[in-house]
Amino acid sequence: MKESAIEKYLTTCVKSLGGYSIKLNGYIGIPDRMVLLPGGIILFVELKTVIGRLSPLQKNWKKVLEKLGFIHLVLRSKEEINLALEKYI
Repeated sequence: MKESAIEKYLTTCVKSLGGYSIKLNGYIGIPDRMVLLPGGIILFVELKTVIGRLSPLQKNWKKVLEKLGFIHLVLRSKEEINLALEKYI
């Protein structure tokens, strides 16, 4: 499955839960999406295909965000998106 299809699925699911899936850009390596869920939950989500890997800059952003106390997820499929949203909603 293409990364764009996974991203579209994430956005659709988040919207159906009453949340927002905000596309991030401006910094190299920043996660693809900031997901805002009801209850004040903020997730930073990097979307990858099954074989996709994090670049060194993406790994650094993961470390920075987690050190600040944020949740950073790498999601690779519809199933992983479903599990993650069930966990945090």
